[in-house]
Amino acid sequence: MRKILFMCFLMVVCANAILAQATYKGKVTDKKNGQPLSGATVTLKGTTNAVATDANGEFTLIAETAGTHTLVASYIGYAEQALTAAGEYLRFELSESTGLGDEVVVTASRRPQKITEAPASISVITSKDLDQSASFNIGELASKIQGVEFVRTGVNGVGFNARGFNNAFNAKVLLMTDGRNSMMAGGSGLAAGIMNTIIKEDVDRMEVVLGPSSALYGPNAHNGIANTITKDPRKHQGTTVVLGGGTQEVFSGRFRQATKINNKWAYKITGEYTAGLDFAFQDSIYAGGSVYGPAVAIPEKNDRRFRHVRGEGHLYYSVTPKSDIIVSYGGSTNRFLSVNNVGRNQIVDWKFSYLQARYVSPRFFAQIYNTWTNVGNSYGIPGYTRDFWNRTHSTITDPTNPLFPAVGRLFPDEAEAFALRLGNRFKEESKRLNAEAQYNYEFEKIGLQLVAGLNYQKDNPNTFGTKPGRCHTKN
Repeated sequence: MRKILFMCFLMVVCANAILAQATYKGKVTDKKNGQPLSGATVTLKGTTNAVATDANGEFTLIAETAGTHTLVASYIGYAEQALTAAGEYLRFELSESTGLGDEVVVTASRRPQKITEAPASISVITSKDLDQSASFNIGELASKIQGVEFVRTGVNGVGFNARGFNNAFNAKVLLMTDGRNSMMAGGSGLAAGIMNTIIKEDVDRMEVVLGPSSALYGPNAHNGIANTITKDPRKHQGTTVVLGGGTQEVFSGRFRQATKINNKWAYKITGEYTAGLDFAFQDSIYAGGSVYGPAVAIPEKNDRRFRHVRGEGHLYYSVTPKSDIIVSYGGSTNRFLSVNNVGRNQIVDWKFSYLQARYVSPRFFAQIYNTWTNVGNSYGIPGYTRDFWNRTHSTITDPTNPLFPAVGRLFPDEAEAFALRLGNRFKEESKRLNAEAQYNYEFEKIGLQLVAGLNYQKDNPNTFGTKPGRCHTKN
């Protein structure tokens, strides 16, 4: 009898607990096209009780108390929406953010939050901003960000810095793409910049954080971070083809194909071919003197034509409605004039590429990727110009002169080969391996969030002796 009464008591208690709860179900979609927003966050306002939507944009959230509650839906790049109801089916239709106060960002704290709540100075360049720009160069819009020092070095050469100490070889702002370190591997350590593998039409937004962020992103984030986030093929489907042209003989052709095959698989492919003629400018190079005749200032010997060929492929697999595995590969081949601190470099067939695998879920994130840099046949213009001039104007013309092999006059084709020897010509084939894991958990009742992470990086620079202190160096 006592057992029966005890069981009845438990049933009454459980029933009261269940009745004291409110269960909310619903769906979050893009207001413009009606597509479901997978991974959107739905939060019980005033609490840390939150859930993420599945691959179909649907969610289930349980409130601990019955009655009327307000739920807030948020998604990166969209304005928040709040709905008040009492345990019924909710339909959220989010619009793309039109004001900075509504923007949701991830770079400042490595988690989604409103830009007004971010603990750092952060600016956002959206896909709408890019659509309004006629240029193929994503970096040009950095000139519109307050607090950024912007530098233009040619038709396609741009750079930016923050917090002073700017220069042409700036490696103090960490460049990232979808959370991946997009700095060059090996000797230079520079940002990929115009040699990055992404195209303008695949950019969802760029988040620029001004100020040191080494605690979250490591020792390379001295002055800030520029994190480019690309479009999810499940939310941005279809085929895009763009052809453009302009002054300086600029031509740019770009394409993007994105398809959601089913609830498990999706992919996207992008590509670009851009070419043109850089501005007419020739710096002065000092040559001659001694056996090379009078000392003179001569114009640099350069090739003003530039060309960029780049492409990417991404495969998405949904392990569960809330977790994905993403495998990506991208590469670019580049030719252009690059400014440095002592003159200019002729970039010839410089290759930049990566291979990345990611696992993404609400609680756990892991990725591993390799980055490769091959400088091709690039060379320094000042040394190349000077040596070509000197060997074609030497006063030593007798092949029997013991000094002839080192400083004697050469025919133009022989002088060309001499001027492009290692030393003037760069040689580097470097790579970098990165791995990262991160776990987060919220203790809702006490309002505490735990974030734990582990990072690994192995550098393998190989410059074949052309950079002092960086020759065949590993680890």
